[in-house]
Amino acid sequence: MLRLLPRGRAFTALVIALVLGAVGTVVILRDGRPSTGHGVYGGVIGDLRGLVGENSLFIRPGLSSDGQPSLAASGYALPALAAATGEPTAVDDVAALSSVVAFQSKTDPLWARWSAAMIKESAQVALPRDLFTGILDVPAPTGPAAVRVAGVAAVVDIAAAADISLDKKKRSQLADVLRGALGESLGAFSKCRAAQAADGLGLDGSPWSDGSSAGITLPSTRSPESLMDVYGALCVAERAKVRLDDDVKRSVRDWLEPLLAMPAAGNELESYYLVRSWLAAGLPRDSLQPLAAQISNRRDDRTGLVRDHIVRLGTLENTYYVAVLANKAAAFGDIVPAATLDAVRALIPQMKAKSSLTDMLMAAVILRYGGRADVSLEREAENASVAWLSKGLGRQNVVQGDRVISLMRELGMEVPPVRGTAFPVAGAEDRYLAWTMLGISNFLQNRGEVEASFPSLPSLVEPALRKPDGLLVKEVASAMQVPGNGVKADALPDSLSTWSRSIRGCPGYESLYRPVQQETRCSLEATVQIINLGLASLPG
Repeated sequence: MLRLLPRGRAFTALVIALVLGAVGTVVILRDGRPSTGHGVYGGVIGDLRGLVGENSLFIRPGLSSDGQPSLAASGYALPALAAATGEPTAVDDVAALSSVVAFQSKTDPLWARWSAAMIKESAQVALPRDLFTGILDVPAPTGPAAVRVAGVAAVVDIAAAADISLDKKKRSQLADVLRGALGESLGAFSKCRAAQAADGLGLDGSPWSDGSSAGITLPSTRSPESLMDVYGALCVAERAKVRLDDDVKRSVRDWLEPLLAMPAAGNELESYYLVRSWLAAGLPRDSLQPLAAQISNRRDDRTGLVRDHIVRLGTLENTYYVAVLANKAAAFGDIVPAATLDAVRALIPQMKAKSSLTDMLMAAVILRYGGRADVSLEREAENASVAWLSKGLGRQNVVQGDRVISLMRELGMEVPPVRGTAFPVAGAEDRYLAWTMLGISNFLQNRGEVEASFPSLPSLVEPALRKPDGLLVKEVASAMQVPGNGVKADALPDSLSTWSRSIRGCPGYESLYRPVQQETRCSLEATVQIINLGLASLPG
């Protein structure tokens, strides 16, 4: 008989109508397409592919969708893998797994042990029995009927997997909880769980799975809840010894088949019910192999557990830098999906409500590069920019001012004269801010006054660029914009070329750039700045 697994606290959320994310959320991964066809930008374009997050905006390079080994995710994923392949899931480091179980059981005494019990069965691994004995002290479950049923069934599952005998008092306590739920409304999923728990307690399970409840009704929509109910209906039908005819099997297959394309990452519960439903309907196991491969690829080498899924959400800023790079390479349509432009447009009301000036300008640039220019947004952003700049720039806002002016120029807007306020230069950060102020001196209505306040700053540029190790890319970018810095754009110091090569590449992204030598991760902003400075070696 197939075992139906509850989701613990996550399942509690389901049964009290806190709906989980929709099945089928897609994380776009690196597709491995060749990076040819974009000339010298080929390598960069190849590295940008696969950086679309789950909100259709672009993420930073190197943001993985896999986190730390997860006991909760593994409680579903490993049994799903075992069922899909028909083979036990090997767990080599039992000590490491036991340590994880012991630690998490302190804060989650029921569901941490339940996950461990399911892993123990699917992996056929001999976890120490004393990891599970605390289940005898867990209070009887409370809450809605479906939650109480799930809690009782979890205790029974754990006891069976760990070969723990429930004493008479505990059995009676659990039986009372189960009988109390009988008079309340239960879906097919909960009926199946209740019947399985009754079997484990030596009770009559038929009240929950008699023939009158064995019909297979397929929901009109696919969701975690509806998938669980499909499985519950198949389970109840099996218990009632109702034979599924070919038409029913075909209907179940047609309902489940679209879910086979669902990514396993983040959908471990759904993956489990999908696998078990597929097999319960007598459908071919071979069709489950792609899903099994997804799960296998996410396993942690040390513990054997599946790594948790991190929702990769992109940002407007990263999307802007990708749009700039894609536009430079004349590859916007190849790199930036239409869904990204839709996501940017969807953020506009929020930007306006929050008066997010730079966000409005970045969104306008992205949409213009994507061939979907929003004239109304551009006009509103221009008016807001002029009003903001009229208040003047100083130490606290010069970086944002430089950004606003740059974005306005990118959109072909006229930048108004701005008043700048000088400030003392006491360290590297002040030097960077002063260089930034001088870099926009052409737009300062009091340019002479500001330049006179920073008389030695231009002369510091050339010595700094001859020894750039340790400088941030943004510092080099600001220094290069300082008028009278003594550095010729067509005769840059050799040290800059050496430095730029030293910050090129990071794991998985060999053509992008890091913001400083000590950093291990690449930055889209740094990549744009390096290319704009003419310091990039762009392989084809």
